[in-house]
Amino acid sequence: MFLLHLRNAPTKLMKDDGVLKRVYQYPHNYQNHFVDETYLPDELKNKQYYLPSEMGKEKSMKEFLKSLWKNKKKY
Repeated sequence: MFLLHLRNAPTKLMKDDGVLKRVYQYPHNYQNHFVDETYLPDELKNKQYYLPSEMGKEKSMKEFLKSLWKNKKKY
C-alpha cells in the first residue's frame, strides 16, 4: 500500500496520476494536534509500540490517548 497522503507530487505526471488526491492533514491545524491518520504501512499498523503505565504522568497520558483514539487502541 502506498501512503499517498504522505507523498508530494513534484512532477506534472505525478500530479496527473492523482498523487495529490489525498492530501496530508497537518495535525497542528486540528484540535489537540491530532488527526486519526495512518502513517505506517499495513504490516506495521495495529501494533502497539507504547503502553503507558498507571504511574505518574503516564497515567494522565494514558487517559489522554484513550480520549483521542476513542478506544481503538488497548491501553
